[in-house]
Amino acid sequence: MKFFTYLLLITATDVVFTKQVALFSITDVLSHSSCVENVQQSIFRVMVKYFPTKHDLIVVKSEHILDNFLKNLNNVWVVQVIARSRQVVLEHGTNFRSFLLILTSEKQLLQMNKSVLKSTDRLFIVIDSSSETQMETARKILEYLWDNCNILDVLVMVGDDKHLYTWYPFHSTGRQVMWLDPQSLPILDKIPNKFYNTTLTVKTYEVIPGNYYVGNHSGRLIFEGPEIDIINTVMEQLNISYSIIAGEVHNMSAIIGLNKREFDIFFASIPLFAYLASYFDTTIPYFTSAYKWYVPCPSSISRLKRLLTIFEPSVLMLMLILMVTVTFVMWRLGRYYNDSNNFCNSLITAWATSVGISVPIQPINHALRMVFIFWVSYCYALNTIFQTFFTTNLVNPGTYQKIKNSDDICNKSFEFGYDFRLDYLLFDANSKWMCNGVGRTDCKGNTNSDCFYRVVKNDDFAYLGAEFYGEYYVTVNLARNADALCSLDDYFATLHIVMYLTSGSHFLKPINTILMRILEAGIKSKMMRVQVEKWRIRSGYNKGIDIRQDDSEFVIFTLTHLSIVFYILFGGLVFSFVVFILEITTKWKRIEMRILNVA
Repeated sequence: MKFFTYLLLITATDVVFTKQVALFSITDVLSHSSCVENVQQSIFRVMVKYFPTKHDLIVVKSEHILDNFLKNLNNVWVVQVIARSRQVVLEHGTNFRSFLLILTSEKQLLQMNKSVLKSTDRLFIVIDSSSETQMETARKILEYLWDNCNILDVLVMVGDDKHLYTWYPFHSTGRQVMWLDPQSLPILDKIPNKFYNTTLTVKTYEVIPGNYYVGNHSGRLIFEGPEIDIINTVMEQLNISYSIIAGEVHNMSAIIGLNKREFDIFFASIPLFAYLASYFDTTIPYFTSAYKWYVPCPSSISRLKRLLTIFEPSVLMLMLILMVTVTFVMWRLGRYYNDSNNFCNSLITAWATSVGISVPIQPINHALRMVFIFWVSYCYALNTIFQTFFTTNLVNPGTYQKIKNSDDICNKSFEFGYDFRLDYLLFDANSKWMCNGVGRTDCKGNTNSDCFYRVVKNDDFAYLGAEFYGEYYVTVNLARNADALCSLDDYFATLHIVMYLTSGSHFLKPINTILMRILEAGIKSKMMRVQVEKWRIRSGYNKGIDIRQDDSEFVIFTLTHLSIVFYILFGGLVFSFVVFILEITTKWKRIEMRILNVA
């Protein structure tokens, strides 16, 4: 079979342009036929029908392109003719390269460099004549471009526009080459809502808690986890079957294999990274998490220490001075009206009023009563304030100052842990981004649970980890002490978990459509609630780990909070009993002395 005339149109379908323009590039025009003008007229009619008009059209200069043909193109599109050596630079910094390919035989077409074309390109190939049937010629070209370049949008015209063919590889009956009637409607969408007889190869590995390896059932690897639930739902809705191939954890072979198209999809709780997204297609994020600093929880202040600091020393000193002053005033006023009143009685009266008990002597004059009323009012207000703070501090004594930001971690000379690979992913291979690298510890893979444990157990260690893993650790190990794991309020870096597909994958759009429906319908949230229960069951409802104990476990006021009060009361009763015995003994000795003196 000989190819006499070729016209190859490539449309960049995945490029964003300003002013809503699309780009078409005629990359190859060869002519060895006397009917070039007729063929180009057929090409023009097809382009007008199937390609948007009033858009930019970049044409690679070739001696085989007739001037009249360029004029006709320019009447419909905005034609830009460029030289063969010139590089086309699109707006927004996106590069689009065009090549002139001179093909004189079928072998040259089959030997064409596959890296020139992308799976998202749109091709229009024109053949003047062929020794085989038009359908068979179109089939060979379409199958070659699909098997080798994975190109879906291809139009093949053999002779004229009455023999126009396209490609439907996802047809319900299998691969189909369809003839297009020149008078028919535009080409239907080639990516269906439901696929038939389609199997994808998926690669993942065990990343707890995202993916659990269950086992090998009849040669089929079985995984469980939130991401597996997501992909099961997506594939079920698209009617696609898939097989899983497992890889080693954090091995670059998965990235290399995806680049070589050894499999179709790769996922393993991998965040969206810009450098990976430049080589592969990524789905919309179906899980969102973040890196955050996990720090020791602030320790509770001792209740006894808190009660002793209700009033500052300066306030206590002022109270003492005021009580002595009131005692002196009451003593002087009492002696002015009654010589029997002494300083000791005035002091007892002031003290009894301050603690809220009855006084031994009633004021006998108006001046003394005014001072007494003032002192009672002052002591009542003071006791009200004291009782308020006393009750509050018994229930919640408060905590010491907590760590507020990452600078406090360095200022307190904490050890800190994180996955050292973040040096390359987030900090441009800089290992001294935190505290100049002093005190850092590698928390890689499954060792993150050990780092979480150090945060909970010790008071001098911080950990930069993903919030998703923190929630899992709390669910499994701290079910009864959920407040034992604390973190800073601000996120350090946001993570968007995505699936990676081969570049130009035709499954990206339908997968994103199903993922969007899953997120909007709240199905993902329901899946996560189910997974949390599975985490608890799998962990055997762990009673928890040994954590730092303090006095902050009480949140409801009970008699336990008043234990210190009863201790103080008991001590006061013992002291009062001792004083009572001493008074009786002293009084009895005085009575004996009086009896002896009388005798």
